[in-house]
Amino acid sequence: LSALRNDYLHALCLSFDVTFSQGHKPITLSTSPRERWTHWRQTVIYLHHELAISKGENLKGRLRIQPSRENKRHLDFRVNYAFDGEAVDGVAGQSINATHYYRMR
Repeated sequence: LSALRNDYLHALCLSFDVTFSQGHKPITLSTSPRERWTHWRQTVIYLHHELAISKGENLKGRLRIQPSRENKRHLDFRVNYAFDGEAVDGVAGQSINATHYYRMR
């Protein structure tokens, strides 16, 4: 992710688009905050660190989502991210590599 402005980054907002294309007429469902509201909403994943990010700096990472082994209706998220920017948790010039786990029920 590339910062469009100087700001603080403390969460990621996830949305998805899915197209059902095998029917008579293709239908696309979007949970984007820029599209019409549906009962499917966005998911917010809070980071464990506050990142001060400057315009043009990048947050690099990977997101893995899979069904929970305990309950197939739950989702397990693993977020890996690396940041080498303006500041981490108020400490200037600090970089971070972090992994966090979340479960959506």
